[in-house]
Parts: sequence; C-alpha cells; structure tokens
Amino acid sequence: MKQHLLTALAASLALGACSKPEPIDRNETGTLADGDALFPADQSYMDEYPIEVGAGGTIVAEMRSDEFDTYLHIVGPGNDPHEQNDDISSDDTNSRVELTAPTRGTYRVIANALYSPSDCQAEGSGEPTCTFGGNYTLSIKVTYPEG
Repeated sequence: MKQHLLTALAASLALGACSKPEPIDRNETGTLADGDALFPADQSYMDEYPIEVGAGGTIVAEMRSDEFDTYLHIVGPGNDPHEQNDDISSDDTNSRVELTAPTRGTYRVIANALYSPSDCQAEGSGEPTCTFGGNYTLSIKVTYPEG
C-alpha cells in the first residue's frame, strides 16, 4: 500500500512540475520615492514584481506615469537581464516591455525611473533639475500559446 501511495505522489509531483503556471493579468499602482530599493546600475529608485512564468509564456508589462519618465526591466531566473525599455515611442515617455520566456522560473518586472536623484542635482539652487520618482501604474500580463 505504501508503495502505491509513493508512486501516486511521485506521479502527481511530476505532473505538477510539467504544467505551466496560470496566465497573469495584474494591475498595480506604486510610488518611486525615498526608501525604495535602488537599481544597482544607476542608483535610481525601483520596485520589483516577481512572477512565475512557464517556458514559452509571453510577458507584457506596461508602466505609465504623469509625474516622471518611466523605465521598465524584465530580469529572469539567475538574475539574467532580458528586456528593458525607456520610452514606448518618441512622443510617449511611458515604458513597455515584452518577452517570451525561454525557461520556466521566477521573472522580475522592475518598475524604475529613467533618472536617479544624483542625475538631478542642481548646481547652486539645490532644486532638482529633473524628476526621478512619483506615482505610477503598472500592468503585467502573461499569456501562453494554446495547446
């Protein structure tokens, strides 16, 4: 009896390991400000959104703000950078990234600003010369091919 239960449990675990995660349709609001984590490359503010994605899943993330120039990244398992985007177009400073996941794992969508506080230091007046944070909205969708 124990052997049958162990065999059934092993088969169940193997099936779970092969199945793809559910599609994701997630909407977030956030604020980039003092106290947030800092992006290693330039010390700009960032918020992270981890998602579980199966191989072949298409991740589409879009970040919008009326307060600052957005920047989006997708980082894959093993901390591998995959996609990044500053501006959707020459007249739209919001950001959009799309990636078909090459492997199953935890991907991180990183909501970021184009500028860091040190990029915006004014000489003399002390007033910032650019905007490096504020409120934003973020849409994250993951879809899978049918079949």
